[in-house]
Amino acid sequence: MTYMEWISVDERLPILESDNFGAFDMVEVIVFDGITVESSEFSAGRAGGFWTKWEYKGVTHWMPLPEPPE
Repeated sequence: MTYMEWISVDERLPILESDNFGAFDMVEVIVFDGITVESSEFSAGRAGGFWTKWEYKGVTHWMPLPEPPE
């Protein structure tokens, strides 16, 4: 079993401006707000400048979803 490390939102976001993506991109990740762990969508785009948005507010840390079982 592979364990992933939590990534602080102060360290890195799931999608960065330097990532190669189109006008809009979305990724599902696991998030933590200091109390609760759940999945959430993270969106980013390039309309009127680079922007990002969490579906779930108060996120302090995140990690990618694990690979699904085979």
